[in-house]
Amino acid sequence: MYVQADVLGVAIGENKTTCSYASKNLGEAIKLFVEVERGVHGPDLRAKLSAFRYVLPSHLQDQVKDALWTDNASYLPMIVYQDEYDFLRERPTLAKLGQPLERRRVIVVRLSGFHAFFDAVADAMRAAVEEVVV
Repeated sequence: MYVQADVLGVAIGENKTTCSYASKNLGEAIKLFVEVERGVHGPDLRAKLSAFRYVLPSHLQDQVKDALWTDNASYLPMIVYQDEYDFLRERPTLAKLGQPLERRRVIVVRLSGFHAFFDAVADAMRAAVEEVVV
């Protein structure tokens, strides 16, 4: 959630990682935003966002309603990838989303050593945990 000019907004993100399939993963992220606009995730969003109502200043509390994610959402897909992909290519599904362009940001991170990076993350996680229970 964020506040801009005393208006509450919600940032909805979807993170995807892939070595070779950036296009497919971006498409899957966009599909989530389409589902948000169709109301598929309404009950889940309502439950999660309602939990914040009582920690917000009183003048913002009444803005936590269904219209929050339909009228004032920002979409933030983040794609972490390795192989070459043209993110500037036209994406008709992305263009059809209801939120205005200024509330849609595609975040891309290209890792030249994709597998090595995630192997290092896994090693660091294992080192931080005393025991792994399976």
